[in-house]
Amino acid sequence: MTMNRPLSSGERALIFFGNLCITPLLGLILYLVWKDQSPLKAQQTCTLTLISLAVWLVLYGALFVLGVLGSIVGGS
Repeated sequence: MTMNRPLSSGERALIFFGNLCITPLLGLILYLVWKDQSPLKAQQTCTLTLISLAVWLVLYGALFVLGVLGSIVGGS
């Protein structure tokens, strides 16, 4: 049975922050669960997961750079 309804704003917020706090793997799991039953929800989940993955990469990249800079400046 296909229920092709979009994600509500509450569902979007939960998925986005769940991806940020837990891991973007959460979005992949939800996509795989919903891809046959609700393709629209699955597509929206995939988009939110890609956005949160980009945020993850920027945040952790910045933390890595700050750590490297800190070790260079602190090690002198």
